[in-house]
Amino acid sequence: MVRLEDLPGKTATRRAVRTKVRTGCITCRIRRVKCDEGKQSCNRCLSTGRVCDGYDLTVRVVNPLGRARQKGVARASGDLTMPPTLLNSILGTETEKNFFYTCRRATESGVALHICCVTSFWTRLAPQLSHEYDAVRHAVIAVGAAYHLHKVADITSIPRGTKEKIEIFILQQYNKSISILRQDILQKRYICDTGVVLICCLAYIYLESLRLNHAAAIKHLKNGIHIIESSVDLKSLRNHTSASHRHKGKSAILSTQDLWGIVLQFRNCELCMHCFSSEVPMTLGSKLYEKHSVNTAAAQPKSIRSIAEGHEARIQLASEVMSCDWQWQAFKHQPTFWVESHVHQELSSLRQRGRFIDLSLQAYMSSPAAPSKGTWEYYSLCMDMLHTVSILAVIELMPVPPEEHAILVHSASFQNEILGKMIAYGEEMHAVHTSLGWPPPDVSLETSIVGPMYWVYVYSAHPQDKKRAIKILQETKQREGPWDAKQILTMLKWDAERQCSCETLRKWGGDANCYEHFK
Repeated sequence: MVRLEDLPGKTATRRAVRTKVRTGCITCRIRRVKCDEGKQSCNRCLSTGRVCDGYDLTVRVVNPLGRARQKGVARASGDLTMPPTLLNSILGTETEKNFFYTCRRATESGVALHICCVTSFWTRLAPQLSHEYDAVRHAVIAVGAAYHLHKVADITSIPRGTKEKIEIFILQQYNKSISILRQDILQKRYICDTGVVLICCLAYIYLESLRLNHAAAIKHLKNGIHIIESSVDLKSLRNHTSASHRHKGKSAILSTQDLWGIVLQFRNCELCMHCFSSEVPMTLGSKLYEKHSVNTAAAQPKSIRSIAEGHEARIQLASEVMSCDWQWQAFKHQPTFWVESHVHQELSSLRQRGRFIDLSLQAYMSSPAAPSKGTWEYYSLCMDMLHTVSILAVIELMPVPPEEHAILVHSASFQNEILGKMIAYGEEMHAVHTSLGWPPPDVSLETSIVGPMYWVYVYSAHPQDKKRAIKILQETKQREGPWDAKQILTMLKWDAERQCSCETLRKWGGDANCYEHFK
């Protein structure tokens, strides 16, 4: 059995107490070892399979893009800084503390690619509750170790022994968290355990996404949504959230705003994974859609005057469209179903709303209030425009069986109005993403650019557009839930070697079962 003392960050023998190391990189200062101060990363960290966290702990020099991102995060989620006492008081070994700190560094900007998707979960809830609940603490530590392994693998080769030790450590922390959570639930140790359990579930989803273990991530997502279905009154929660975001339940563990934010994260994860795997139903999205559709006033489209309004309109439309698509999957090969009056009316309504949102986003982008190019706000607006067009494609494809999607390759309107816009928006986003000083998260739980560029490639009839999509995928480094650019490129290469011309891959939205290629 590998002991924790043998893991990176702590030697097997006890080190003599020394004075604080005041120079060198952050990682070496935490370990209290002499740093060679190599730039950009010190060799002492890289040679032992560690991530060098840089040199300025208290003062960071950032460019305007980075500053814009930090301002956006502050607006979306409040103060990001954790009191030093919280970090220093975390229980555990030196190794556990180091990986807890790694997780904090990796998630301090909210683990979001869209400015409106930054929530209090990573910036405040998970770190703070790690000091109160052992299950959360071990889950966060496991995430930190998995992120460390993911990050180091992108920089340098990891010695096999070191990698195995870290993987064992991850599993130990993972199992501890699950075991403690089960015991606490059985013993009813929490007055109200729903929030804590959901926080652990989200951490597990993030952990398994880092490990590219899609099956386990899907399982945790389903478990979390089942808990929400059985334990959370969504209608009451929504009403309390709109009335007062500081209201708390009986246990005072989470505010209604915090719990609602967690529910929305599960909704976004469900939407992201549903477009990747047919094994993920739109359970939560359908529930939120049903409650929304009853309110006819809320269903009426409105002009978009801010990024937040545009994002909410796009997310709501996506949830409704993908929920309908999921509910109607069984009727794909029944032409008579699609001419029924209620189905035709529903599709027409969704199409009308989608086009209105698309035009409203374009109008906002052309207005004086639009964000400047090269900013996180601009990237976020382009993402909403990209996804809105992608949703319009789902609406058009909904009545068409997947095996007949090939006919759209020869449709000029589909090629120009759908795919042409998507590649243009994708390139705008990519230009911001690759700008100097841009600090995106390496792994997020939302879909951004990988899925849409994959669909552009498999549906486009223009070789030049295919090349543009491939270029973006090749240069995209972040992982978006289950959507990993490297895996997608491998799948496309495999399809090309079989000379299938993407025929078997032409499935969009809920039909696009990419997961079956990675089992």
